[in-house]
Amino acid sequence: MVERKPTERPGPAAARDQDERLARCSGADARALLAILEEELAPRHLVPLQRNPHFPREGVERVARERVWLQFQEVRRVFVRRADAPRAVAVTQVAYLFWRDLTSVAADPAVQPVVRRAAERRLIAVLDDMALGEKLPLSRIAPREIVRELRKTDDPRVLAQLLLNPRLVEEDVVFMARGERTAQPVLLLLARTPRWTVRHEVRLALLRNQSLPLAAALPLITPLSATEARDLMRRKNLPMSLSQAVAAHFAKARTPKR
Repeated sequence: MVERKPTERPGPAAARDQDERLARCSGADARALLAILEEELAPRHLVPLQRNPHFPREGVERVARERVWLQFQEVRRVFVRRADAPRAVAVTQVAYLFWRDLTSVAADPAVQPVVRRAAERRLIAVLDDMALGEKLPLSRIAPREIVRELRKTDDPRVLAQLLLNPRLVEEDVVFMARGERTAQPVLLLLARTPRWTVRHEVRLALLRNQSLPLAAALPLITPLSATEARDLMRRKNLPMSLSQAVAAHFAKARTPKR
């Protein structure tokens, strides 16, 4: 039997017929879906086939063997997400995904763990080569392992977008607030974000950062306990103006009201 491959693109009429057949096969059994693989397919037809919950492992393994099919990005991105995709092939294909696909694969709990980790490693490897226009949207949607890498940057534009990431946790924000290289605009943004300034460790990290302007630090003093204030004022590198402001605040708090 002559094997047909998606590089042999069917004509418009044949493609329409296949579209209709695939639509009818949404609930088809495994045998019917495997039979479609023997036809003259366009790459786009392999996408709904792989997404079909009835598409059997035998079919997935056939896709894995036909490497010419995996040359197409739309086929590859669906293949690596399959829980029954051969691991070695899926991990190899991860290396050819674009950053958005890497991000979604790394964040998808339904993807095989070894494939998710491969996507994370690949994304970390290409971070330095990514343009700013790519890093900014990535910062907003990055999974946890990538957040840990992005928080190390000294680019305030990237960090500002990272603060919008729903996967950001207190540990990340404290890391940024403590950073000697963290740009002042980022510190100011943190100091003005109630979501984070209500966190005890974040407030202390901000107050201990010498780059935080006094005007931004003053509102963070009020929630401090007397013990925290004393510990803060004992720090050798604490700016004199902040130390005086802390002392003045607690002196006023101890003064009885008349």
